[in-house]
Amino acid sequence: MLKALRLSALLALVLASLLATTVRAQDAAEYGDVFEGEMTEDEYEFEITFEGEEGDIIALVLTPIIAEDAFISDLTSPIMMLEFDGDTVADTTSQFVFGGPLSLVTVLEDSGEYTLFITREDGSSGDSVGEFEVAFNSVEILEIEEPVTGSAETDGGVNYYAVQSDSDWGISYLKADGDLDVEIAINRLDENSSGLTRVAYASGSELTEAAFGILEGGDVYIVTVGEPAFAFSFSPEDAEFQLELLPFE
Repeated sequence: MLKALRLSALLALVLASLLATTVRAQDAAEYGDVFEGEMTEDEYEFEITFEGEEGDIIALVLTPIIAEDAFISDLTSPIMMLEFDGDTVADTTSQFVFGGPLSLVTVLEDSGEYTLFITREDGSSGDSVGEFEVAFNSVEILEIEEPVTGSAETDGGVNYYAVQSDSDWGISYLKADGDLDVEIAINRLDENSSGLTRVAYASGSELTEAAFGILEGGDVYIVTVGEPAFAFSFSPEDAEFQLELLPFE
C-alpha cells in the first residue's frame, strides 16, 4: 500500500510555538499546502489526494532537499503522476531533471478528486533517495490591465501565473525593490511531459524592467518569476515585483 506523506503546512511550521494545534499526518491536500517526505531504499511510493475544479490551472512542484554539506540532492530521478477516476491525466516521466525541482503543470479538465502519485525511476530497483517537499499551487490567472504584485527570495522557489487570453497580448515586468537577481520567463504547457517549454525570458543582475510581446492569443501560457536556476549568493536576498498583462489589438 502506498504511504501517504506527512502534511507540513508552512504556516504551522512558522507558528508552531505559538499555536495550540499542529498539522497532523493525513493524505488529503488543499491548494497552498506543502508536504514533506523522504524517499528511501524501502519507501519509494507516496500518494496525496486533493479536490480540483474543472479549469483549475495547477503547478505541483517537487523540490529535493539538499544537505548542508552537499552540492545536489541524492534524489535525482523522482516521478510524479496525476490520476483522475483511475486514469492518468498528467505525468512527468518524460521530463529530465537531475537533482533540481520537478514541476507538474496542467489544466484540470474535470471536477472531483485527484490523486498525485510520487515515486522514482525504476521503482523498487531504483537508487534515488532523499528528502523532498511537494508544493500544491493553484496558478493565478492574469487579467488585462490588472497589475499583480509578488515577491521572490533566495531558494524561495518560483511564482507561477497563467495567461488565458483570446486576443494577442504582452506583459510588462517591474522590479520594485530588493537585491535578488530575478528571472522572468514565458512558457507554453508541454502536454507530453506536463512541464513547461520556455519561449522567452529575461534575467540579469541589472534587470529592473522588461516587456514581452506580441504573443498570440488562444493558448494557455505560464509566466514564471523567481531566482534563476543557477544563481549563487552569499546571503539571503529578496525582491518585490509587479506584472501587468497588456492588450494588443
